[in-house]
Amino acid sequence: MELMTGYYRQKEDHTALLLQQYVCRGVPVCLGCICGGESREAGMAGGLFTGQLREEFCGSDLLKAVENRERFLRGMERQLCKSRESCGAPTDFRTAGILCVGERFLLFSQGEVKIVLCNAGFGRPALQEIMGGKGEERQRLRIQWGSMEMGIGILLASESLYRAIPQEDMENCLWVKNINDSRQTQKRVQELGRAAEKRNGKGMGALLLEVRQSVGGSMQGR
Repeated sequence: MELMTGYYRQKEDHTALLLQQYVCRGVPVCLGCICGGESREAGMAGGLFTGQLREEFCGSDLLKAVENRERFLRGMERQLCKSRESCGAPTDFRTAGILCVGERFLLFSQGEVKIVLCNAGFGRPALQEIMGGKGEERQRLRIQWGSMEMGIGILLASESLYRAIPQEDMENCLWVKNINDSRQTQKRVQELGRAAEKRNGKGMGALLLEVRQSVGGSMQGR
């Protein structure tokens, strides 16, 4: 399988974004996360949170991660919870992220964010929220495990970005049928960001992942 990624981050101090992506023995390994909030304290917490996750991820043995995916993901899940507790996040803190090794993944979210499955149904684009939650439930860190299928997309976005764009425009922009390479993935998520900026969206960030059948690959990173 091949994992194509794109990202958008509004240019302001209160939004942090992390994207680490490699291919090891033909298996994609990716950690992506957006963090932020309305306050300066939330921005600082997001920087600490993403910094600790990046340090743990980059210090991992990817060969062992690929060989024993469940063990690696559970270890990173423990670090994720530890980092969230130690970053001193205020009540307006928000984060949405994904960690995947091949088709296995874990998603995490807290606060005003959206994680959305991008798919197609009856020949039309379709979006489905895959980590819901209301009220106080949204204010705690939530984690969900799963397996990805070929030909899907996953959007992680601040709610401020998602709310700013009409549903039909969002669906048409993220139609997986029309996204065939990493350049297009990056272009689409940047288009969403610019459209939300024109509608006065604030504190915005987004990550888009597209899953495709691999044509082969080796060890790489960015």
